[in-house]
Amino acid sequence: MNVRTGIVLLLLTGIVLAGCAGPAGPAQPTSTVDQPTMTPAPLATPTDATVPTEPPPAASEPPTGVPATMTTEQVVKVLSGKLAVDPTQMTLVSMEPVNWPDSCLGVNTMEIMCAEVITPGYRIVVEVDGLQTTVHTNEDLSVALIADVEQPAGAVAEDVIVSWQAPGEPCIAGQISAEWINFGPCGSPPTQTAPLPQPRAAELAYYTMLYASYDAETPSGMVSLKGDGPARAEAADQRSLAAWAGEVVADAAGGQADPLNGLAMIWRREGGIAGFCDGLSVYAGGQAPAVTCQTSPASDLGARWLSSPQLGQVFGWIDALASFQYSQKDPATADAMTLDLSFNGTGQSTALQVEQQAMLDYAGQLFTFGALATPTRFVQADADTPMVTGPGPQFEQIGEVFGGQMAFVTGVSQDGRWWRVICADDTVGDCWLAGDQVTPQVATPSSATPASYDPGDIYQRVVRQVYTVDHTYGQPPNFPVVYLVRRTDDSVGASGSPANGQAIAPADQERISAALSDLPARFIWVDKADDVPRDPNGAVADGGAIITVGNITAQPDGTLHVPASIYIAMLAAGGQTYVLENFPEGWQITGTSGPAWIS
Repeated sequence: MNVRTGIVLLLLTGIVLAGCAGPAGPAQPTSTVDQPTMTPAPLATPTDATVPTEPPPAASEPPTGVPATMTTEQVVKVLSGKLAVDPTQMTLVSMEPVNWPDSCLGVNTMEIMCAEVITPGYRIVVEVDGLQTTVHTNEDLSVALIADVEQPAGAVAEDVIVSWQAPGEPCIAGQISAEWINFGPCGSPPTQTAPLPQPRAAELAYYTMLYASYDAETPSGMVSLKGDGPARAEAADQRSLAAWAGEVVADAAGGQADPLNGLAMIWRREGGIAGFCDGLSVYAGGQAPAVTCQTSPASDLGARWLSSPQLGQVFGWIDALASFQYSQKDPATADAMTLDLSFNGTGQSTALQVEQQAMLDYAGQLFTFGALATPTRFVQADADTPMVTGPGPQFEQIGEVFGGQMAFVTGVSQDGRWWRVICADDTVGDCWLAGDQVTPQVATPSSATPASYDPGDIYQRVVRQVYTVDHTYGQPPNFPVVYLVRRTDDSVGASGSPANGQAIAPADQERISAALSDLPARFIWVDKADDVPRDPNGAVADGGAIITVGNITAQPDGTLHVPASIYIAMLAAGGQTYVLENFPEGWQITGTSGPAWIS
């Protein structure tokens, strides 16, 4: 999908799955999975962010260069992970050993006391998107702090999309554009600039696509949004954006993504007759990433986006209740279900058991019925279509969309069969339409050419190219069956890219299958690659193949980029990102972009 991915989501996967492989005790969930868990503490608010100041000069200039114990690639891999950027977009400019004068590596902050002890490490300069960032590290690179970021050209007030100011002391302010973050003490020009990580840029695009512009003062800070969307932001939505901005600035000030910033609760379930092993994290910024450990490695199920009522419920708990951890286990000794909840509140009241149960129920419903982000902007009702309160016919009808009428999409169900749309009062509520009663309408991407495209047509062209040309074998393809994965995955084009997984609309799946009917293979849609039958050596059963595509991304030059891969066996797989150009006769694949991989 286009939201909450990359380094933040990778770290979240570890948090929500902590304990999926082991039993939980009555006081605090425990785990045999070696992953971090959340220790209840006050939510990361704007006052938690720290603003680096200029570091003191080093006493001397040691020799430059990468030490013999490391390679350039290793240094780039470590730093790209800590800075949440694509390693293929990062270049190592210089690296020099330094004896830092304190435990803060020479990056002094407003709130943190630094031990005055000589700390060996490195001053490293990297270049990302043509801009240089200076990073201070310790000797093994396990700690990396941003000391200085070259401000990009055009980083001016008119580019700012979100402006934010902390609600307390010390007063910190931030400005966020599509590419960068400016931040510093209130009342003066920003003192620091940092690049906006891709996962955060995707989240920012979600806000601007969905909401109209507004200014608001919230318990999470003052916030201003330049939005292009049709929805009216309610108080909970406004506070959610302020909390998100606080998370972004706190990450930038800390020098790396921190998955605990803004984390409200972690829910997980394990066991039962069905053998559940699932986790969900809920953020004050409105995202709720979900994972399952029923597969190995664990699978990302995408981030749910909370509706206004769902956000209001979370903020109500945060304000009223103190932090706690709660575990619930069935009395049965066999096939027992264990539910664990870690909550991070700022209130004074101790949660009653009925409140703890309500939060367990809330998280379970959000895991099952939450709305995933989607690039589809509109659906058109084929006939008079009921609007219901959830993604299923069992939910209460609250309205109706008349035949031919358009509805603005705010999310899609995990199975791709239901669309969450803006409600009749122009708010982001729990209003859903059945996918088999509406037709998705293609909307022009805001950052690309005005020419529209049909996702089904684009994907069938990419699948055809992979099957007939780029199938990793030298001979003509003869796969009797090809499994197509229903969820996109941007990482198939190049290692290190975030998955950004989202469901391909059922209507698009049908168009893709129909367009490929002339090929000598049977095409079968599957929920995930792990569902495909394989032989003991890992090869796809019956001589088949698995094809996975990524998201369609419009480029400023008018082209479309689409990652894709094919898997046949352990040593027969490959992937790359395809470039399509729009000709009078339609979209055509004209080349590839970035690295390709093969095994």
